[in-house]
Amino acid sequence: MLTVREPKRLSVLAQKPVATATVVISRQHKGKKRKFRRVTSGRVRGVMAGQGGNFLAAYVNTLNDPFEYSGLKLGYDCLVDSTIAVGYLRLSIATNADGSFAVYSYPAATGNFLTYNNAGAATATWNGNGAANVANLTATFSGARVISGGIRVRVNYPLTSAPGTLFAGTVPMTSYSVMNTLNPTNLVNQSFSDMIDSSREASALMRPQDNDSFVFYVSNLTGWTAGSQSQMSIPFIAGLGFPASTTVWIEAVQNYECLANVTANGSSFGSNTPNPEPVAADYFASPERLFRAAQSHLTPAALADAADKLGKMASGVATVRKAFGLGRNWMNARRLYGSSLLDGSSSSSSAPFGVGAQKRFGPELSRHNDAESLQWVNKDEL
Repeated sequence: MLTVREPKRLSVLAQKPVATATVVISRQHKGKKRKFRRVTSGRVRGVMAGQGGNFLAAYVNTLNDPFEYSGLKLGYDCLVDSTIAVGYLRLSIATNADGSFAVYSYPAATGNFLTYNNAGAATATWNGNGAANVANLTATFSGARVISGGIRVRVNYPLTSAPGTLFAGTVPMTSYSVMNTLNPTNLVNQSFSDMIDSSREASALMRPQDNDSFVFYVSNLTGWTAGSQSQMSIPFIAGLGFPASTTVWIEAVQNYECLANVTANGSSFGSNTPNPEPVAADYFASPERLFRAAQSHLTPAALADAADKLGKMASGVATVRKAFGLGRNWMNARRLYGSSLLDGSSSSSSAPFGVGAQKRFGPELSRHNDAESLQWVNKDEL
């Protein structure tokens, strides 16, 4: 007699957790054994999962776009609960008679928060300005570290005028006294200066440089002495060749994590809170770990305005659609929209179907190098 024993049951406390799995049972023909197929569904692992990923995403966002995303509480070297604050300033200047200007943002709320030069391309004359709300920042907080920051410009040159050229970059940690020895041409010629693919708008961003970038300093609020090295990189934008007296709008933003000024706000304001909010330090053991996790997600520090570039793309797509839509033949498209559409040259070009056309429309087009043979070619034949 065959005795079937039931498996020994384990108590709830003794049962081991089992990995999430899905069991799919497929029935075969009658008389055959049933087959079991186990499909495991693993979960995504890594720094971007869970609450730690939320802090990392917030950190990446504020570094890439400090104008739209505020800072966050890092929590390193901070016994009491910190506070998030922002410094900002907007102003307009006019380009010099030679069409030049330059601006930079030093990482501190006082003094050289936004500094501009419109004295000439070869002249090192700078005008420093503190944040618009610097008085409130210095009265409320006893120390701060810069989480993110940047500077951006809009050049309002007339559409009827030839535009100049914008350059932007971020200077490695240095003092504002060194920055003030440079003129716009000097900045343009530095190795860390990039020519921007836009003559209308551009931005430049601060980046952490070393462990000092994550330290609380009262001088980040009250201002540094002339020879002091900055604790973050210094973003700048320079313009050359614009029409004289062109209006340039400038905006500078710096996001801070601040410690309360207990003497100004009462001892309870800066004391330990019973239930402090979560901070990045709860999930990343050190600032180095946090920044290394963020590095692969960071954009370049010097950027052209996204809307400007998208506008050019949209304009180009619309032009190509008009040229080749509705079954228009090739010669008529060229007559209406000019050879510049095909090879990047002027409409008077004697070789409208050259290398430029091949780059834009592929090798099929480059084979048709005889304009007369294309007179009755329909778009579906290309």
